[in-house]
Amino acid sequence: MYGLLVSSSAVAALTRFGETTRAARMDDALWVLFTALASALAHGYAHQIAHRDTQGHPGVRGVMRTVLAEWPLVLAALPTTLLLCGAGLGWWRSEGIEYVAFGINTGLLLCWGLVDALLQRPSHR
Repeated sequence: MYGLLVSSSAVAALTRFGETTRAARMDDALWVLFTALASALAHGYAHQIAHRDTQGHPGVRGVMRTVLAEWPLVLAALPTTLLLCGAGLGWWRSEGIEYVAFGINTGLLLCWGLVDALLQRPSHR
């Protein structure tokens, strides 16, 4: 879910003063993906540093293992990336596509939150 927030904030930052041409949307898609990858790297590394005394995987291999465990963050940014790529390829209008991305991301956050809440709900016997 964190990846949806990262991608939404990246789209907002890129669109605020940026162009809305097809080429610019393709660039935006690459920046959203790059931002998600950089966030996954930073988040995984910070997690490794914070738990370095309690984990049995120190060193470079431990950091790599922890960083690779952040794949859901990148996966969550893919809908926004694909939406921007589609606008860049001319599949739909590039102007205003950020609002569609915000709507889709909000809907995904709601759905994933509800599914998680239902799965975490204690059973009544």
